[in-house]
Amino acid sequence: MDSQNKKHSPLRLLSSFHKNEDGTAMTEFVVVLPIFILMFVGMNELYKTNRQGLRAKITAAKSTWQASMDVANASQSAPSSTSSTSSPRRRSSIAPQAVASPTPTA
Repeated sequence: MDSQNKKHSPLRLLSSFHKNEDGTAMTEFVVVLPIFILMFVGMNELYKTNRQGLRAKITAAKSTWQASMDVANASQSAPSSTSSTSSPRRRSSIAPQAVASPTPTA
């Protein structure tokens, strides 16, 4: 009976788990999988946040460019009856003069 108690003692059962390595890879996988999922989701959220910021910058640049082009086009197509001082682009009233070319002496 003493040999039978040694066979089923709790210490002996624990030592049998120590020697048995079946399922260790699966256990490690189950422990590490949530960490990898969390890292993947976090990187995806960072990408989406960065993409939204970039879209906002592009939209702001496009709208600023369009507004400046509208102002430039409006100032060019302004009627000529308005005074020249109210126009942002002031044209010179001096007409180009003809440059006298030197006459060849013979």
